[in-house]
Amino acid sequence: GSNKRTSSLHLQKFNRKDEGIPRYGITATKKIGIAVDRNKAKRRLRHAVKEVLPKLGKNGYDYVVVATKNTNTLPWEVIKSDLEKAFKE
Repeated sequence: GSNKRTSSLHLQKFNRKDEGIPRYGITATKKIGIAVDRNKAKRRLRHAVKEVLPKLGKNGYDYVVVATKNTNTLPWEVIKSDLEKAFKE
């Protein structure tokens, strides 16, 4: 798969070589902080994916969105535009 890094998130793309709908997963490692922070980061990313995936996700792909230390501190607009950019690349 390919890996796109932005300040607020990392996006990994995997081609499943089928025509199925795009799927996604969200990851936040211990580096993000305690469980509360990881859950918050995942919530923010999940919300962004639900807005971006229908427009930019490709059939036959799996996407994994990985939180970074900045996911919880950066403004919502930045997260959304980072995700859109990562999907388009």
